[in-house]
Amino acid sequence: MKYAIFSDIHSNLEALAAVLKDARERRVDAYICLGDIVGIGASPIECIEILRNMNVSVVHGDYDLEVCDQGSQVKTSNRIQETLVWTRNQVSGSDIDWIRSHRREGSEKHFRYVHASLNQIAPWQRLIAPMDASEHFDFQRESLCFVGHSHLQKIFQLDAISEELPFQNVIPNKKVKTVVSVGSVGRPQDNISDAAYVIYDSNQNILWPLRVPYDVRSAQLKMKSAGFDIELIRSLAVGR
Repeated sequence: MKYAIFSDIHSNLEALAAVLKDARERRVDAYICLGDIVGIGASPIECIEILRNMNVSVVHGDYDLEVCDQGSQVKTSNRIQETLVWTRNQVSGSDIDWIRSHRREGSEKHFRYVHASLNQIAPWQRLIAPMDASEHFDFQRESLCFVGHSHLQKIFQLDAISEELPFQNVIPNKKVKTVVSVGSVGRPQDNISDAAYVIYDSNQNILWPLRVPYDVRSAQLKMKSAGFDIELIRSLAVGR
């Protein structure tokens, strides 16, 4: 089975469309979304509609829950909070019900997936450094897990100690624990604007990290029309 695994769309329709087109061309068999479908970008309704009409497995992210419940899932800047308030005023009750229907985590025969770290002591922890992964591994029972949330493409392995591996085509070692941070579709934060996702072939046990260019300018113009902060708009073009 060949899976397209993606996360952190953040209401960026152009990036999502580019990733799904790329995945279709690579003949994937299944799609998994690791949450944060909405927030920050200006196309929440369109992104939700695309996913609702697909056969895709979805887990929720902190931004998704924030838009649904108006709680305190997201601790961030005022300019991002303004996009969340705007998003709440755009989506329908049916959209909210669909987002709320998702689980915190999911699993397939060969792996587990979740939005952020499995660390139950520090909810919504980002996997950025080996220490973060070490805390995550305390709660990971399977040999392989996929996460989003950090907006970075990283791979960590626990073999006596937690260490970061080069993020390239990888054959995960099933004898040790591996966690893969798949990057962000709509809001990469590694100084590269291209949308990020991964493909995992469970039959061959091979992982492909992928980047896909998209129409950043169109996404920026929609954010401008929505009245979003100018620095938030500019950062989209430089992957920050």
